[in-house]
Amino acid sequence: MPGIASVTILVAVQSWSQFVIPFILLDDESMYPVSVGVMNLQSTQQAITTHYLAAGSILSVLPVIILFVFLQKYIVGALTTGAVKE
Repeated sequence: MPGIASVTILVAVQSWSQFVIPFILLDDESMYPVSVGVMNLQSTQQAITTHYLAAGSILSVLPVIILFVFLQKYIVGALTTGAVKE
């Protein structure tokens, strides 16, 4: 069970942070992942506004941090289960 939970968490984090493939292949802005949306936030402004970019970056990372905090025991359990020889 900890292994399945750990793989699920890692796949969710990996799919959350995809950038290159959706940036190249997707045309519809409503289907962009968060990372491409944050990059588009910077490109839609006339002047460089780093405070908007920083706020968007923090908001995009926040769900992953919350997911990690709540599921940390499963991640650690999966790591220690594979490392301990019985």
